[in-house]
Amino acid sequence: MDNRACAGGVPELGAVGLKITHGLLGSEEWWDNIWNKELPTQVLQGTIAQFWTGRAGDFPEVEVIDADGEHSRWLLQIETSVAQCELKVGSAIEISYVNQEFKSAFNGRSMNPFVLMVRAEDRRATFAG
Repeated sequence: MDNRACAGGVPELGAVGLKITHGLLGSEEWWDNIWNKELPTQVLQGTIAQFWTGRAGDFPEVEVIDADGEHSRWLLQIETSVAQCELKVGSAIEISYVNQEFKSAFNGRSMNPFVLMVRAEDRRATFAG
């Protein structure tokens, strides 16, 4: 097979991934920019509409309905056994996150949210991402 035929449909490696706008993701510089509010933190408050343990039972996922009735799905880096105990359908949830820009649009989106913290209705259940 001639690989040149596929070349037009594959993006250049430099065009894939996140823009480095506030430091490398997870770096000290990135966290400093969050603390200094250079990289704004967003907060979603809503109700858990659905809960899944993840495709392989490793990363829980929730569907949240906010006060405006908007639905969104969130993949959470929380231990599955903890999530199963604490994240119940119908419970209030608060998700703190930052948006990171893609170098080029991916699946019709130009931004990707990164979860920083999740708070469930039971205030004992606070998880850092």
